[in-house]
Amino acid sequence: METTEAKVRGLVHNSGKRTFVGLNWMPNPMPKIIQSGSRTKPIVLENDFKITDSVLLVLPEDMEIESMPSGKTIQFPFARYICSFKKTGNQILFIRQYQQNGGVYSKENFDDYQSMYRAINTGNENLIVL
Repeated sequence: METTEAKVRGLVHNSGKRTFVGLNWMPNPMPKIIQSGSRTKPIVLENDFKITDSVLLVLPEDMEIESMPSGKTIQFPFARYICSFKKTGNQILFIRQYQQNGGVYSKENFDDYQSMYRAINTGNENLIVL
């Protein structure tokens, strides 16, 4: 287990009366497989591993949440991705978990692999509006 504190810029943007907080600043834990043509070989993932990231957002007492994501789960034989949000008082806890299942997966799984990679990268579901 590793605990790290970070100061990250560019997560908060104001627009009129609203404040937008984007929590998708952590890198995608999936290995990037670049391919332009049809997949002809199986997908080989050499390692089993699990990564859990969390961010605790402490809001000023006078801020109200307009919208907060409900979270999501994506599961395939090769990996599972879960992100969740929990509000307690003036705090929001964002937890993101990725678990890779090492092994050899058929080329037919490649579209699912790419889909999961894109879903983790976009992170549009990780935007909080205050």
